[in-house]
Formats: sequence, structure tokens, C-alpha cells
Amino acid sequence: MHFAAFFRSPLNDLEVTIKLYDVSTGRQRLLTAFEQYMDKRGARSLTSQMTLERDQFGVNRNLMMVMESRGKVLAAGRFAIVGQGERFSGQVDFTEEDTKAAED
Repeated sequence: MHFAAFFRSPLNDLEVTIKLYDVSTGRQRLLTAFEQYMDKRGARSLTSQMTLERDQFGVNRNLMMVMESRGKVLAAGRFAIVGQGERFSGQVDFTEEDTKAAED
């Protein structure tokens, strides 16, 4: 995922904290938080990218991304992860080889 944030005033810091919340149920549940480092003080924008692992974030969820500096919210945005989750039928198909191995 690629993202960008544009600040109202120059940021007098070299580090911001990115927090991702699951807001699918209407309540905010923190999923992860990490630091993002700026090139220099006084930056007016930040562009970056990250990978959202399916095992940790799943599919069909509404997420909110919050960018903070020293506890102050600089930017926030919502987005959705859409897709199909794994489906299990409960049926298992065995080959003749599998059944012969079980009989031995």
C-alpha cells in the first residue's frame, strides 16, 4: 500500500508514528503501530509504502490509519481491505494411493 500525508505546517520532528486500527465493528481496535522517519526537519509531506500481510490484517475489514507526532494527530484516513477469505468445505478427497497407505 502506498500512502501520502500533507501537513498544514512544517513538521519540526524527524519521526512520526503510524497506527492502524480496525474500525469494522464501529470500535477502534489497534492492529499495529510503527515509526516512520523523515528525511529532514521542516518537511511538509511524507510519502511511503507498506505491506499489509493477509495473516495479520485479513480481508473485508475497514481500517483507519493515523499519523502522529509526539502524541498529536497529524493526519488520518480510512480505507477498506476487500477480498475473499479462505473457504473450507469440510470435504476431503483421498487418492487411491492415500487409502492404500492407510491400510498398510
